[in-house]
Amino acid sequence: MTGDRPAGRRPMRRRSRLRWMVTGGVAACWLVLELATGSVVSATVVLMVVAVLAAAGVGGLRALGITRDHPWIQRLAFSCQANGITLLPTGRPRRLSDYGPPFDVSDANPLG
Repeated sequence: MTGDRPAGRRPMRRRSRLRWMVTGGVAACWLVLELATGSVVSATVVLMVVAVLAAAGVGGLRALGITRDHPWIQRLAFSCQANGITLLPTGRPRRLSDYGPPFDVSDANPLG
């Protein structure tokens, strides 16, 4: 019935995962604000003010004609890539030598 996959939950779609990540991020920010302000109401108000300012900023940029297709935004989106090659390290090193030169224990001993 299920083919090669074991029976159980269907894998989440990408959009659903993104929504859950955004929801988790907002909840974490609210929790940090609640700990910082010491009040549930103050944390909620601060979070709403930040959300309104962010929405106003995005709306202002769109009113100026700066959308996701604008070259500035494209540069921001691809700042970690150069000609399609990712500059940030991904995964783990393939060889032990990728970690750098070997560490000599005698160099780290302050007593000699």
